[in-house]
Amino acid sequence: ITIVMTKLKEGIDAGNSTFYSRGDGSGTYSKELSLWSLISVTPDVDWFGQPVKYTETGEGMATTLQMTFQNTNNQGYTLIDRGTWLSFNDTYTTLKILAESVVREDHLLNPYGVIPVNPDLHSHVKYSSVLRFVGFLTSDYGQNLINSYTKNGEKLFYAAFGMCNSTYNCPTTVEEVSFWTTYQQEFD
Repeated sequence: ITIVMTKLKEGIDAGNSTFYSRGDGSGTYSKELSLWSLISVTPDVDWFGQPVKYTETGEGMATTLQMTFQNTNNQGYTLIDRGTWLSFNDTYTTLKILAESVVREDHLLNPYGVIPVNPDLHSHVKYSSVLRFVGFLTSDYGQNLINSYTKNGEKLFYAAFGMCNSTYNCPTTVEEVSFWTTYQQEFD
């Protein structure tokens, strides 16, 4: 990924490329900033005196993708999550993927999680239903459903419950995995 980011920077520096950033404080924007930091770059809208070469849209992913597509010289780039890309790639057929994540490489992974709220702070929540739902998602059955979800034959998500530490460098603990076993049993 550092090679791709370096080439993007070189294209922007030369005035040949425009990078469209969400610039909205979202998880995707945070991920983008972390990718630039891999090559010691802190982008901003006045990138080396070329304000149109790094554009913060302040919009969601669909609008940012549309702006990238509308770049008249076909040198527009953006960071996009897999689900949004697969939802729109039939519309924006001239756009191509430069790099995508592979298993055991965490720079481009976009992990999703479910976090039950504290029932003591939110007494209106049906906590037992929440526990069942998380049990369903983390069960073998739920993980298989996540892994088999596709769009146009392309896999959208990769289930990772219980292997997060070794695969994606995120904080799943042995205690968490053990805790959810009780709630998974009705689905396995």
